[in-house]
Amino acid sequence: MLGKIMRLSVEDAIAQVSAPVLDRLQKELQWPSDISVYDGEGMSIIETSRRRSPFVVNREVLGYKPSILMSAMGRAYLAYCDERRLAVILEASRKRGGKEAELASNIKHIDSMLSEIREKGYAERAPDITTLHSDEEVDLDAIAVPIIVMGDVQASLNLVWMKSAYSEEGVKERFYLSLKNASEELANIFQKNHIY
Repeated sequence: MLGKIMRLSVEDAIAQVSAPVLDRLQKELQWPSDISVYDGEGMSIIETSRRRSPFVVNREVLGYKPSILMSAMGRAYLAYCDERRLAVILEASRKRGGKEAELASNIKHIDSMLSEIREKGYAERAPDITTLHSDEEVDLDAIAVPIIVMGDVQASLNLVWMKSAYSEEGVKERFYLSLKNASEELANIFQKNHIY
């Protein structure tokens, strides 16, 4: 019970200190962002700027658990977590069955995907991922970066946008620079406030 209370308070602290950074990022890029943490079972969104975004993009996401192997946030987390935790997460995914079990069983694919994420610095969502139900059917895209404190990944930060809004090449790389700066700011805030 104490562990659960402690985890909730850490998640609350992360959400509280992250909100102003998410707000600034949303004002800069217009599109919303989310913070997610690994809760022992998968990724869980604990803070978002979607409610304040001028764009309607699945605003009620708090508590939503995106796929750890198909979402940008889950992939960013996996690419930077330690090998022991990665092995535990992949084993749990294999036991759950379904599409995630299939993905988790393909070790060559996982290794290649995670290496590519580390090389680029950001993760992309799987092209065939199913998003949250929305009143308006929109085709969304997202990238995510890890928030690393003292060498350990603490959370993931994403940016979500409508694919139809951009046709030019390089939009992900442009968004990545702002997202990376925000993740570094958050890492410094987490460390300063002993949230790790």
